[in-house]
Amino acid sequence: MQLIESSRNKTIKYILSLKNKTNRKKQRSFLIEGFRFVREALLSGIGIEIICFSMESGDEYRKEIQTLTSKEIKYIVVPPALFARLSETDTPQGILAVVDIPEKSLFSLYREGFRGVLLDSVQDPGNAGTIIRSAHAFGFDAVIATKGTVDIYNGKVLRSTAGSVFHIPVVDVAEDEEVFRFCKEHDIRIIATGLNEGKPCYECDLGRNFLLAIGNEGRGISEKIKQISSASVYIPMPGGAESLNAGVAASIIMYESNRQRFYV
Repeated sequence: MQLIESSRNKTIKYILSLKNKTNRKKQRSFLIEGFRFVREALLSGIGIEIICFSMESGDEYRKEIQTLTSKEIKYIVVPPALFARLSETDTPQGILAVVDIPEKSLFSLYREGFRGVLLDSVQDPGNAGTIIRSAHAFGFDAVIATKGTVDIYNGKVLRSTAGSVFHIPVVDVAEDEEVFRFCKEHDIRIIATGLNEGKPCYECDLGRNFLLAIGNEGRGISEKIKQISSASVYIPMPGGAESLNAGVAASIIMYESNRQRFYV
């Protein structure tokens, strides 16, 4: 366990740099915070470079984290004031980690009966994180994000996933053409979501071999995705609300997919 007290230290500068999206992409690494989140990462087997503790975190707390892995991880301790600079939360728990961004090839994701979610320029971090969490919960095979989507490794997105980001393949910044090739090669239908467009979700085949496209919060599904989609679904809302947010809508449709696949 290395004690670091200077903000000019090379490791500290590296951690600080990962608050920037460009640096995360360049280094293929991102930051996570909190005991439960770091514990989830360790248990998932994802690559972890550094675990950083505040001096305020107790010895037992640190020992519990260290017993979860035998991998070569760099452990450091920093003063509370320096930890506050590294942290992205208002009330830091005194632990954060530098985690490797998994190298996931889109074409390696397919398996028989594939079910995936396509984030088509989804911008709200809470929505993106909720969709990843629900996709994991409902046993979907992957979440794919297009170029216009919020950075999946943004701290707010990661916290909204509640650790599910470690348990379901997520492909960030996929090119539209690459997604189209993937779908064509494996005979995967793209099903677009919309307001009162197409069929009610319970009348559409959501059992297998499809990619559910969730559109931008303001503009909806892009024209490019609409043109190559094979179906469109909506969620009937007899209560009269104008719409549901993207995270809730996606979760309801994923639940309907599970109902069709496992309970009908």
